[in-house]
Amino acid sequence: MGNLCSNPEPIAQLSPISSFPNRSLSKTIVKRQINPKSIYRNLKMLGKGSYSSVYLVENKKTGSKRAIKEIRKSALKKNAEEIIYNEMIILSQLDHPNIAKIFEIIDTPSFFYIISEYLEGGELFQRLTEVDHIDENLACKYMFDIVAAINYCHSKGIAHKDLKPENLMFDILGRNAALKIIDFGTSAKLTDTLIFTNHIGVPRTMRVYYASPEQFIGHVNEKSDIWSLGVIMYMMLCNFYIAGKPPFYAKTFEETADKILNQDVEFKGEVWNNVSNSAQNLIEKLLRKDPESRPSANCILTDSWFNSFTHIKIPKSQSSLQALKNFSGFQSESKIAKLLFRYISCQHKDIADNSELTRLFKALDKNTDGKLSPQEILDGLGELGFNINIQEIMKNVDIDKNGFVDYSEFLVATQNWKKLLAHREIYEILKSETSENTFNVEDFKSTLPMLDNNEITEFFSEIDTDRDGKITMEELKKHFLSTLVQTNISY
Repeated sequence: MGNLCSNPEPIAQLSPISSFPNRSLSKTIVKRQINPKSIYRNLKMLGKGSYSSVYLVENKKTGSKRAIKEIRKSALKKNAEEIIYNEMIILSQLDHPNIAKIFEIIDTPSFFYIISEYLEGGELFQRLTEVDHIDENLACKYMFDIVAAINYCHSKGIAHKDLKPENLMFDILGRNAALKIIDFGTSAKLTDTLIFTNHIGVPRTMRVYYASPEQFIGHVNEKSDIWSLGVIMYMMLCNFYIAGKPPFYAKTFEETADKILNQDVEFKGEVWNNVSNSAQNLIEKLLRKDPESRPSANCILTDSWFNSFTHIKIPKSQSSLQALKNFSGFQSESKIAKLLFRYISCQHKDIADNSELTRLFKALDKNTDGKLSPQEILDGLGELGFNINIQEIMKNVDIDKNGFVDYSEFLVATQNWKKLLAHREIYEILKSETSENTFNVEDFKSTLPMLDNNEITEFFSEIDTDRDGKITMEELKKHFLSTLVQTNISY
């Protein structure tokens, strides 16, 4: 068994929803007050609950398929609106290939609409109940995806708090699918203090099987996510299709709670004869009763069980090499143009849903922290023979200036923008429902929520030279092209 960090990291406290300073959403999540039917075509219903319905929709202009959650305001409880905004604020801080993207929230008098990435592969829970066996190598791949995403969340000071197979979805069908985490409605921000004060407990209505021991006494922290990972890993490997039970299963809430609090995990049945000792040892460590003795997500990624999971090699296809050449030479002289490119990248179906770019990003991300450091970029591109200036790359690609290249920034820089800007659909993404063949200043206010109105007005005025309050597609294209600088990169 590999070393799971001899000194576990200290446990942090969770901040309540009200601790978030404001409701402004950043990066690519926007809030608008428009009629969603003017933008999206309803294809079919995906699910229905007591206060909401989920539909598969298609953007009428771009053809992108999305999931849209329609929430009836009249059916919401008193604090439900805060929960919705909490999820938006949390997700606006997350930018990882294994976390489902939410693109925007639409607020109308009667409904909230949450538009998110459409994950056609379905829930992990559904896969567990339909497939008679998930082999250990495949389970290892899936767990690596989940743990990497949770490690990223924890590094951002965010605990999910509701990890379960129903909140893990596959992006596509088949063995090559990647798992993505959804539903951050109950997630919370971590603070630096080591004292538990957020008494949440375990409501009798929740799926108690995934609750950690400390939740029953009101202590919730990031190590509660680690416990849930242990339950999920157990369910993947126990042949759930036949056994059909999580590790601490009982018929009543009280009996289940008693097992979680007082019994150690057991590996009974023939199915466990075919599961490696390293896998069973890892499950035991994740399901330790004392949260302080559980490994951190970062430590889990170094466990010996993942030795069989070979790190993704950098793809050497022509398209991947071209993407890296674009990345190395990306340069735009306009901050706002870069932000608009990022918005377009996350909305454009051929960019946001490009699995090859996702694999490329993960291959460069050697330490699996969900972002690319200057050294990782140097090592990865150097391995392929690229001759690069890392200072220039960071200056041009690191849009938010945090010292790393985040996933959405990587998507921006790997594109051939001079070629993309020739297509009308690029501009359709930026237009609101009220626009015809021109843009007004409100179009940019809705897609650039992280900027103040003065910055946007100044940007608009720079392009609107005739001062008629409108910008044509050709004028915007000309401006975008003028900000791009072609850099020749050799490899």
